[in-house]
Amino acid sequence: MPSPFVITKSFCCQTVLCLAMWAAGLTGASAEMHLQQREMFNPTEDLTAEEPGANFQEVRGILVGRPGGPHLVNELPASADLREQGLPAIGRFEIPSSPSKVFIGGWFFFKDVQGEQVDLLSLCDIHGNASPTLSITDGVLGGGIKYNSFYPSNIEWKNRWIYLGIATHLKSGSTADVRFYCKLPGQPMQSWSPLNDVQTGIAEIGQMVAGSWTFGTLFKGRLGAASVYTFDNNDFSDIVYPADVIEPVTRLTWYCDPLNGDDSADGTSPMTAWKTAAKINLESNYAGMFSANSQESGDTLVIHTGGLPLDLEGQALAFSTNGLNVKAAEGQEWVRVKSYRSLPNPMWQVTSTPNVFSTADTQADIVLWEDDKFMHHPMGGTFSAVAGQLSSTPGSFWTDGTTLYVHPFGSTDPRQDGKRYERSYRFVEGSAILLNAANLNIQDIHAGKTCLADATNNDPIGGYCMGFTGTSGYTTVKHCYLYYGSKHNIGIVQGNAGDEVLLEDVQCEQGSPYANSGGQTLFVSFNHQPLDLNIRHRFIRCRSVANAGLIGSASGTMTQSYPVFYSHNMGHPGEPAQFGAFEFIDCDFGIGNIQGLSVKRVRVEGTRCGSLSFESDVIADRCTFQGMNIATAGWRLTERNCVHRIKGELRRNPAAGYVDIQACTIDAREVTGIQGGVPQSSLFTREGPLDLLFKNNLVLMPSHVPAANVFSHVRNTDSLQLDHNAYQLGGSTLFYRFQDGASIEDLNLAQWQERGQDLHSLTSPSFSLNGLKPVPGSPLIDAGIELGVMKDRSGRLFYRRNDMGAYEAPPATYESWMNEKFTLAELADPEVSGPETDYLADGQPNLLKYALGIEPSTVAHAPLQMSLATTAEQTPFLLTVSYERSIWPSDLSFELQISGDLAQWQTAEIVQQEVTSQAGDRELVQVVVRSPFLHTGFVKLQIMQVSPQP
Repeated sequence: MPSPFVITKSFCCQTVLCLAMWAAGLTGASAEMHLQQREMFNPTEDLTAEEPGANFQEVRGILVGRPGGPHLVNELPASADLREQGLPAIGRFEIPSSPSKVFIGGWFFFKDVQGEQVDLLSLCDIHGNASPTLSITDGVLGGGIKYNSFYPSNIEWKNRWIYLGIATHLKSGSTADVRFYCKLPGQPMQSWSPLNDVQTGIAEIGQMVAGSWTFGTLFKGRLGAASVYTFDNNDFSDIVYPADVIEPVTRLTWYCDPLNGDDSADGTSPMTAWKTAAKINLESNYAGMFSANSQESGDTLVIHTGGLPLDLEGQALAFSTNGLNVKAAEGQEWVRVKSYRSLPNPMWQVTSTPNVFSTADTQADIVLWEDDKFMHHPMGGTFSAVAGQLSSTPGSFWTDGTTLYVHPFGSTDPRQDGKRYERSYRFVEGSAILLNAANLNIQDIHAGKTCLADATNNDPIGGYCMGFTGTSGYTTVKHCYLYYGSKHNIGIVQGNAGDEVLLEDVQCEQGSPYANSGGQTLFVSFNHQPLDLNIRHRFIRCRSVANAGLIGSASGTMTQSYPVFYSHNMGHPGEPAQFGAFEFIDCDFGIGNIQGLSVKRVRVEGTRCGSLSFESDVIADRCTFQGMNIATAGWRLTERNCVHRIKGELRRNPAAGYVDIQACTIDAREVTGIQGGVPQSSLFTREGPLDLLFKNNLVLMPSHVPAANVFSHVRNTDSLQLDHNAYQLGGSTLFYRFQDGASIEDLNLAQWQERGQDLHSLTSPSFSLNGLKPVPGSPLIDAGIELGVMKDRSGRLFYRRNDMGAYEAPPATYESWMNEKFTLAELADPEVSGPETDYLADGQPNLLKYALGIEPSTVAHAPLQMSLATTAEQTPFLLTVSYERSIWPSDLSFELQISGDLAQWQTAEIVQQEVTSQAGDRELVQVVVRSPFLHTGFVKLQIMQVSPQP
């Protein structure tokens, strides 16, 4: 066998064989281990040098007793949090009688190790000299003879409980046989690198040390069930896991209640909840809460703010536990975080400046609100520089970081006006909520008023409501409301390879009103590393109603001056994009823009915003835009089923590179002029070589702005594929200054078609629209090319997609309806898809549901409503019959029939018939019929298939 001090390939192979033989030998063990010393810890008791407890002979540092860990029957799970950062946090057992065969062990939970080495278990002589030791060295868990050799275990140790042990059979002198053990919860004990006749350097066994023995290495973790046993068998066959020690578990739930909590409580139940954000930070920073590799296996923190909000008191709430789930208590919508400071009315004092009051409760660059209203903020380096503006401007404030000054709205006295005055904090950490760990699941956070403004230039500085500070792994932020932020309400910054962040149902409102244009963005993605990291950020149902704060208002405003979302880096041209993809699904950003850099692909679905502008490939589907999207050279812009609503001044909208727009509607009818009077202002202004595919689109231009163009400065050298489009041009030009190499001309559709282009396109002053949707008879219907199965702008899935514009007309024949609603197998079986078949077995045939415009799998409401139109004394009776039907079928007839005995039926005599209302794709038909029967009668609606009407 190779020397125990040399690790070779053959040694590793023999080690594997020894492991297998050793595991087999355990089954035949007959002797038992004999407990000598053990510390199980108390969930709320700290062990210190002064108070080492009943079992340890010595404690160095602090062993902080916390719930969770191994335990004995009928005892609480507990362990020690080893919080003495960079210093030893250990317990020491003395081992009497100097036995020759000793097993030492304990459960360890590992959160993080930052440094070269930390010793976890050591067997020592009576003088404290350590020899057989288990440690983490350079990030590897292993065992060895102290200061002589190291044998790695090849076990992944982070974010998990591991039982570790050392068995030593001391022979003559300092010669011994040594075994290292480990065990994961629910798995058997294993041994690695058996050492025989090794020189240990100790001649007798006298002590055992457990914990984190370290000099400068930062260790975060737990210690549980530290124990010393003796054993009998020279071959170690009686070394087994202690049967009376119940294994630790994680996925624990912790509680915080600012009203009823107590930071000295254990935090494991609503009745023993913690109280403060500082306590959460403490337990999350160390191993008071257990870290995990995923949200599914992680702990949960429940915060109850139904009685009081969680007051941060100027210190960021930092979640530093990997895999942690954070949510509101049952029955509470929000975790209400008070990330600002209240200034009670008596705090204000009169100054010598008219209308201006002051308080010493302030910090540099903070913002003050009066009853949630943003206030004016004059800029200046000293109070004397701004005193005149403060005095003359009701609703203004200023601070030099020592004294805060205010002139209330209405020039009231803040000492007695009863208004609420609240100021932001300048968080040292940069954000009110810090996401300091990976794989988090953060929900229900309601936080804001972190806005800052530099006293001299109004720079927003960077006081986020919520900010990421490193590797995110797979992190989700759901159902959060972030408001009155500074620079960004949420900043997804940094991150490493493969990180993925999901923001779902996150609403951000009112960024700083003081920042210059572009200096304030509610959502931001940032990374500074010049690497292709393939980071992915997804935004689902995120929204903003007012992306900018408004002076004198608590409601804010929506503006395009600031993008709602922006991505960027601090790199240089030519560096790879750090972000692999952004996705925006079903978001509502009003007229706010979505734009950025440093990403490869952007996908936007079902989203409303101003416009898109990225130096990347962009795909937009079923979106509503308040402007035209920027198409950049070298990238591809693809749009399907989108609506553009262009109002006010028409801008010069750059277009270059690959542009693929199909089945979209561009409604520019509310354009009132062109920006700056520049004629080349158009929906598409060529900025460089253009590869344009433009089909099945509906373009509606203003009727009284003749200089508003569709395309501008396009050249014959560009790749142009335009066809099957509908243009309502009014007085606008289709092509402004088209360059064909020999001449430059303005072209209308007819002139364009003379060049062999857009041959199947049409123009009309009216396209029979209901809003932007075609109605029956519209020339847009079935006029485009076939795009296949696709959802239209409304999100409805169509078997065929061949109308012009973003909306597809529903099927107008039973055959097309049937093809759309049934699978190929169902279509092949008339007993399933036939018109008279009752698909749902609800007494309503398929033809009726087609006529009503509902799904085959939907139960229809009663289609007929009937009432007497005249009094019973009048004969013959007049009956009013109403029924609802789809406006689309062209192959159906509707006939009312009447009977006196349900046996003989005749066509009803119609006195009057009209469509009384229409909602969406359905209309209500009201018919007055004459009854030939004096007393009892019956009415039915007969629906029949006929030849389709053109």
